[in-house]
Amino acid sequence: MTTYIKYIGATFENWWRAKVPMQALEKLGYKTAYSTLLPLPVNPYGKPYGSGMPDIIVLNFVIDSNCPDLDSKGKRSVIETLQAYRSLYKTKIVYDFDDNIFTDTKIYNDFNNKIEVVVSYLDFSDTITVTTEALKGLLADKELKYGKPKGHWTDKTYVLPNCIPDNMSCAPANKTGFSDKNRFIFPINGKYNNEETIYYRNVIKELSEISEILYIGEYSKGYAGTSGIYCIPFDLITETYLSILKGASVNRFNGLLKFMSPHTKGFSIYKSNIKLLEAGIGGLGLLIDGNASPKVYDVKNLQHIEITDFSEPLVWIPASQCRDVMEDYRIGKHIEKYRKAYGL
Repeated sequence: MTTYIKYIGATFENWWRAKVPMQALEKLGYKTAYSTLLPLPVNPYGKPYGSGMPDIIVLNFVIDSNCPDLDSKGKRSVIETLQAYRSLYKTKIVYDFDDNIFTDTKIYNDFNNKIEVVVSYLDFSDTITVTTEALKGLLADKELKYGKPKGHWTDKTYVLPNCIPDNMSCAPANKTGFSDKNRFIFPINGKYNNEETIYYRNVIKELSEISEILYIGEYSKGYAGTSGIYCIPFDLITETYLSILKGASVNRFNGLLKFMSPHTKGFSIYKSNIKLLEAGIGGLGLLIDGNASPKVYDVKNLQHIEITDFSEPLVWIPASQCRDVMEDYRIGKHIEKYRKAYGL
């Protein structure tokens, strides 16, 4: 019988954590599906389904609002719903944890009263998956803070990196290095990235005096019309955004920008190396801050140039190096990690 894996996410599109690995698993013969809602585990009469229910549920959301009503008496929690799957169908529960929401950064203010929900997911799940070793280390620290035995979470935690498809075509690596005639792409996706952009406004102004910058995202609207700065003022789905990156070098863009501000370091240092992969896809170099980003991207082990000509230290990672890193994260090189984590 074919193993059926269902991924439940917080948004309608989760390319990195769901689509890429699920498509790779399908090629290996597994059945997969994606949803933003945790479906009912029983039929309208309260009876179990005879077949077609998932063997594995991979859960990736925080707020306890994606679970529909299960009966006329009211709404059960996600945990109760998952328990029903486990009891009725022996479904394995995987909690995919890819952000440090334990931090007090303003971005997660809305979630501050939901930490206990996350802790309950971590406790309840059969397996925990994270994006980086740093995030696994964070869980080890939080075990102690929340009074859990050592290894309570980390013994069942697997690191599953973000990857790109094996057959994904990418732009040729741009041979133009950092210069005084740069053309950059700067994605600002959501409030968090906007905060960091505001922190680096002086550096951005300095860069705009010697460069052209294309902003992508809802929060790029504030930069429209500025001399030398252009914008696509709305958020794009990942595949559309990556298509723009693939055409970037043809339009003489040579770099991608990504800044992480010191005041959000407690959140940022647990992020993955997605921007390195995005730069590799577009054949671009990556310009990052010299504060939090070097640790995230492990620049000490990469070819890079430290730039000190601006009001904040910057680091340039050439396109050829971004491409090399990207090639190491083709999903085929890591799919066995997913199979092991899911017990396949």
